[in-house]
Amino acid sequence: MIAAQAAASVARIKGMTSLSRRVTGRHSATSQDLLDGLLEASRAPDQAFDIVERMATRDPSLGRRLVSASNSAGRRGVHRVTTVRGALVRLGLRQASEILLHEAERFSPTEWGHAA
Repeated sequence: MIAAQAAASVARIKGMTSLSRRVTGRHSATSQDLLDGLLEASRAPDQAFDIVERMATRDPSLGRRLVSASNSAGRRGVHRVTTVRGALVRLGLRQASEILLHEAERFSPTEWGHAA
């Protein structure tokens, strides 16, 4: 399911990486980078955890998003999570991938009213 959503998003966002950087000035993870990483993780399930962890640690805002989601009221355990790896363990790979997919769509220039 996640791979199909990521593939559909890749098709929609293809070629917009440079446009989103020009429009937002954002030089962190782009929609294309996130979607490519999620597709790579879906193609190599035995390495998916490491791939998603690498993607989240590369961009501090993504890592912060996963850590805050893992410490939310509905998921919080006895101890607070402070690392991306701990957040991935608590959330699980599927939930973490869905959060990253949501972030990829949030970074998309189409949401700012630009032509696709």
